[in-house]
This record gives sequence, C-alpha cells and structure tokens, in this order.
Amino acid sequence: MAYRNREIPFSAFFNELLNSEIKVLSSSLNKEGLKEKPANMPWGDPPTVFCLRYPEHSALAIYTSRDRTMPTIELHPDFVYCSTIVTGSLLSTLKPGCGLVINPYWDVNLTFDVEQVAMILEALQHH
Repeated sequence: MAYRNREIPFSAFFNELLNSEIKVLSSSLNKEGLKEKPANMPWGDPPTVFCLRYPEHSALAIYTSRDRTMPTIELHPDFVYCSTIVTGSLLSTLKPGCGLVINPYWDVNLTFDVEQVAMILEALQHH
C-alpha cells in the first residue's frame, strides 16, 4: 500500500518484497508436496501456476496473503493449491518476457509489465 500510494520509494518496496513470503496458486503439486526451494518448485511438471494472459504477455500472479487468493480461486477453481515461497527465490526463476501481478482481482493490486519485470530482475542480480 505504501508504495502504491507513493509514500515510500521503489527501492524500499523492492527490498521488502524480495524478503517477504508470498503465495502462488497452482492447479497441481509434485509428488513430494510443498517445498520452498527455488531449485525444486512445489508445482507439477510442467508448472501450472496461475498467470494472467494479456495480449502482449503473460503475468505471474503472486499474493501477499492467503485471503487475497480467494477472488482468483472463485474465478478460476482449478487453481486451488496455495504454496508459500520467498519472493526473491521465485523471482529469480522468472524468464524474460513475463509480467507480474501482485494480488490480482483484489481491490488493491499492482501490475508490472515485461519491461518493469526486466528492470526488477536486473536489480535482483545486483542485490
């Protein structure tokens, strides 16, 4: 909220976000269940994490709490598995050309397009 309302700079928001645990929805899990290791993501193979599709790109959906996933689950009932992972670990696995949406379908949400995510990934490499 503070970043969205321009009460804190992006750098403060980014540092907080990287070290926070977030939720990701998927429609399947691997046989071993939930694990929070970047090298062994908890989702099935191939991954079936919830993304929003835009005409230009797809955007990974992440959530700041379990409650914030509920509108997505209501609209997309196949995505019922909620995994928790540290944001920095997840972002380090993103490929170029992917956007990011924080708390989609919630009153307060943030959207980052492909170029903004590329800048985030660049900053992550130097973080």
